[in-house]
Amino acid sequence: MPNSSMCYDFKDNLMDHMKLDHEQFREHFKEILQRRFNISDGSGLELLMTMHRVANLSNMFDSQGQEHEGLSGPRWWLLLRLFFEEEMGNTDGLTPSFLSHSQRVSKNTISALLRGLEEQGFINRIMDASDLRIFRIQLTPAGREMIMRSAPGRIESLNQLYSVLSHDERASLQQILNKLNQRLMDRHCSGKDRSSGNAEG
Repeated sequence: MPNSSMCYDFKDNLMDHMKLDHEQFREHFKEILQRRFNISDGSGLELLMTMHRVANLSNMFDSQGQEHEGLSGPRWWLLLRLFFEEEMGNTDGLTPSFLSHSQRVSKNTISALLRGLEEQGFINRIMDASDLRIFRIQLTPAGREMIMRSAPGRIESLNQLYSVLSHDERASLQQILNKLNQRLMDRHCSGKDRSSGNAEG
């Protein structure tokens, strides 16, 4: 967890960088794109930059919330994913490759995370019954208990983090992000724009 002085330094540096208000910054941003690249619409780049910034700050604050549980943010999210899979009827567990893809991390990273969780007694590696080359990851009773105990406080903390948005605003943002996620998944899986030429409502 970053110490208080680091947080204040970060905030001060951010505020110094953002002396211009948001609209002034956007005007400078658009002017530079037009002058240097002859691009009149940089909304895609601006959106990506904003999403990166929000995601990075959200991850930073979220990771701070579980230090007292002895779990890093990424380890906790792996346990939560396994928990939801169980609750939805998947008692076989998930493969490391699937977890690597779903958590958007490398296989080396997922291996390190799983090794740590295994050492803590929160997961087991089970041989796949139909393919002995494959291991599946399952929660142990201790891992399940950890999620049952920590999830309510974690969820409330996230609700507080995003309380600047009203319930309706959060619902609208979720709908927008779901639509964007589907578009990006379509492009990733097909290698082309499936909706090209179609109106999007």
